Amino acid sequence: MKVQFLNPERQYTAYPFWFWNDALDEGEIIRQINEMNHKGIHGFVLHSRIGLPEDIAYLSDKFFYFVKIAVAEAKRLDMTVILYDEGMYPSGSANGQVVRKNPEFASKGIYSVKADDFIELKNGFQQILFKFTFNSSEKKIVQADSQEPLENVYYLVHEDSKGTIRGIHYGEDDGEENAPLSVDLLNRDAVNSFIELTHQRYYEELSDYFGSTIIGFFTDEPDILGRNAPKKMLPFNESLFELLKEGGFSLEEIALTTLESHTSLRRQKYRKIAKNLLSEHYYKPISSWCDRHGIFLTGHPENSDDIGLQEHFHIPGQDTVWRWVAPENDLNINGPHSTLAKCSSDAARHMGIGRNANEVFGCCGKAGIQWSFSPKDMKWYLNWLFIRGVNLIIPHAFFYSIKGKRRDERAPDVGMHNLWWEHYDLFTTFIKRCSYMLSSSVNQTNIAVLAESDFLPHEGIDQLYEQQIEFNYLLDDYLFNGKVKVDGCHLLIEQQSYNTLLIPKSYGQTQKVQELLQSFEEAGGKIIIFDDFFEEAILDSLKNNHVSGLKIVGQAVENIRMSTITKDQKKFYALSNEGFEVIDLELVFINPTNSFEVWDPLKGTIEAYQTKDSTSALRLKGNEFVFISETEGKGNPYFEIAEATTTIVQPYVKSSDQLVSDFGSWTIIEGMETYSGSVTYTIDFLNKDKLKQDKDYLLDLDEVREFVTLYINGEERDTLFWAPYQFVVKGDDLIDSEIQLKVTNTLANRYDGAKLDSGLLDQIHLFEI
Repeated sequence: MKVQFLNPERQYTAYPFWFWNDALDEGEIIRQINEMNHKGIHGFVLHSRIGLPEDIAYLSDKFFYFVKIAVAEAKRLDMTVILYDEGMYPSGSANGQVVRKNPEFASKGIYSVKADDFIELKNGFQQILFKFTFNSSEKKIVQADSQEPLENVYYLVHEDSKGTIRGIHYGEDDGEENAPLSVDLLNRDAVNSFIELTHQRYYEELSDYFGSTIIGFFTDEPDILGRNAPKKMLPFNESLFELLKEGGFSLEEIALTTLESHTSLRRQKYRKIAKNLLSEHYYKPISSWCDRHGIFLTGHPENSDDIGLQEHFHIPGQDTVWRWVAPENDLNINGPHSTLAKCSSDAARHMGIGRNANEVFGCCGKAGIQWSFSPKDMKWYLNWLFIRGVNLIIPHAFFYSIKGKRRDERAPDVGMHNLWWEHYDLFTTFIKRCSYMLSSSVNQTNIAVLAESDFLPHEGIDQLYEQQIEFNYLLDDYLFNGKVKVDGCHLLIEQQSYNTLLIPKSYGQTQKVQELLQSFEEAGGKIIIFDDFFEEAILDSLKNNHVSGLKIVGQAVENIRMSTITKDQKKFYALSNEGFEVIDLELVFINPTNSFEVWDPLKGTIEAYQTKDSTSALRLKGNEFVFISETEGKGNPYFEIAEATTTIVQPYVKSSDQLVSDFGSWTIIEGMETYSGSVTYTIDFLNKDKLKQDKDYLLDLDEVREFVTLYINGEERDTLFWAPYQFVVKGDDLIDSEIQLKVTNTLANRYDGAKLDSGLLDQIHLFEI
């Protein structure tokens, strides 16, 4: 197991979206694939993107000429490929080909409008289903008769949504004239047409690679109405109407629903019925097609908490975009998007699936400056996903080209066009090690939070994270479809067992659920109704009920996240510091242990440390992620953390760039305001006679933007991507060698004109350790 952790198999690689967004060239395709493989990326999602020239039409013979080149090269290098099922997104349209083949397959919806404001469509489908009057104070619908004055009449209108997708050629983007029309994904025949045009065509062209080099299809946030559909519109077609009637919706009820707010209970019920049909008519047939052709279905639904739509994925997934999740403003543990990582991981746990995926980094630059996305950001997002159980990473994105405006289309490029590329294998190995540890493992918790198919509770949940209380979201459907078994005081599902169920106060329980929960509670199970705040006594009871076997004590522990897993019958505690400050922790092992191991997936080390009375200290740097395991035998002393002591030696610095001569941001220097790249500084020391050759020293750079590489006599020794920017250097190197620091910023200054601080920003210090 230790060998596999240190050198994980290729299957645990990241699978970046590879944006094909320019004129394609056989040699360049092969070069980029080899670049990825060289940096530890052993697979990719082949993704057609806006910027492809018009002479490369989606799914054309010319398109497949290049696809075959890429897949053949991937096979030669023992890489694997996930096919993307659209051009560009959301999925289901085949870049507009489905509707062009049959206009009746265009997406459709329903809305209410005053008769005076009704506008007839000049082309496409439109039908008035119901004429009515509406008493807003009583919220009452009455069918209108022929005598009713027109100014009092409303129409319930069923028509084409005019929704679109983003296409792959210029002129096909949101709001542009040639944007491809979206498809009625609730219409099984329309979805079959999509499968025939896209999936079947890929199979016809590449069948020899299916199940070996080609391992999956990615479907991307299918949207029932399409992008830019009228906000007042709800999904609707004949199949949905039949289900709505079974759910108690008459035309009068539907009309009333269209006039209510987005958050009304009636609207929520309507949307759930529509999403159930989407699951049956879209996800299920695509999943079945993948089954028959020996590959998996992955991707993600439209919304961050659509856990119910994970049902037919072979690898459930979600996406982390637009910095909706972030270290600032507590967005890591608050808000509806704070649930998205566990949306996929908990779905996988309760479906008995070993992998779950996340498309991450897209448009996650801070303050809307997308190219300011830094290595520190990238590591933080990876930590955030891993500690919540995600174990297949899909970076968004590697750009085939960043020429012209292509570079700003859902920027940044997080791959080979970025300044960190020469060091990228550090990240790919970190991803593989964490993915290996978290795949086919079982997380250990007694606590479940009851969730709905399209709602994962988030208010109050921040307290559980801050107290290192692990939980899983449990879909309420499982309580009454037989998937959850009640065994005395435990709820059993797949490899999970819960004796405590947290239920949001707003949850409306059906009679069937109430009966099941009553039998669970009578057998000794615990049910806690919560709102947006847990009382301290309840938190204490949850902590005492936890099965981790490890307690965390110390200052600022609210930034520490913990997950307990078992893998290959060995227990591990994953610890992540979601802040950027160093935190000194006290580890208290519940069961007596004389030593423990720290498995560091970034450094690639496994080190044993002693405990004292089953207690030890642990220092977690900002943005650090490790695995802890209990062990037997001796280890290094680790109970006390040694502090560095200041020497009286004063470092000074000079730059190889004539413009940069001292500390401070290079962007304040004329000519350097928008420079993105690297500057190399040479470090020397006054009073060298006070340095000792046999001592180790800590070279503390304080504040750096954004990352720095240490060279000794021209040899690269180490690279630091985030604080603390501290190198350990031997005394004889400081005395007898040339010390250089190469500082690199982000591409935000060059591409966004951001003029962000860059370089060595403050004095540096040397400490004897």
